Amino acid sequence: YEQISDDEICISQLIGPITTKQPELEDISDDEQQQHQPSIEQHLSHDRRIDERRCRRSDAARRQRNRKRNYIHRLHRCRHI
Repeated sequence: YEQISDDEICISQLIGPITTKQPELEDISDDEQQQHQPSIEQHLSHDRRIDERRCRRSDAARRQRNRKRNYIHRLHRCRHI
């Protein structure tokens, strides 16, 4: 029994028979695309509903958050912390 080195295996794979046969591709009919179209539209309308229910910050809350952020930046800039 003779051991085969990795180089010999690599070379044998490179030299081996080359197959040029390509896999057969299926044609996609328009019927399948039309069946899937309503589900995509339903999905998009569902996303819009989620966005409408999303909580938005009030102007007062946004101002308070920005003031706090700017205050912390100012303290770091002046090295008080």
